[in-house]
Amino acid sequence: MKFGERKDLPHKGEKSLKVLSDCLGGLTFVISGTLDSLEREEAEDLIKRHGGRITGSVSKKTNFLLCDEDIGGNKSAKAKELGTAFLTEDGLFDMIRASKAPAQGEKKIFG
Repeated sequence: MKFGERKDLPHKGEKSLKVLSDCLGGLTFVISGTLDSLEREEAEDLIKRHGGRITGSVSKKTNFLLCDEDIGGNKSAKAKELGTAFLTEDGLFDMIRASKAPAQGEKKIFG
C-alpha cells in the first residue's frame, strides 16, 4: 500500500474498553499507517483522553510507535534506529485495560 492510500478497517467499531483517566500520562506516541479498527483521529483522541501525547515524527522522546504489524517506511526505520517500542492497536487497548487507574465503567469507545 502506498502512502496516502486508505484501506477499509477490518474490525471498525468492534473493540471496547473501560474509560480510564491518565493511564497513558507521560507517554509519547507516534501513529503510522492504517490501524485495525480505529481511524487515526480516533486513535489520537483515545490516547489523549487517557493522558498520552501524540507527535508526528519519531524522536528519542517517543515511547511508542503505534502501527499495524506489517509496518515499513521512514517512521519504522527511525523507531528501530532509536530503539523505540512498536505497539499494535491491540497492544494499546491491552495497556489501557491493564492500567491501575480507577474505571468510570465499561463503555464502547468507538463504533
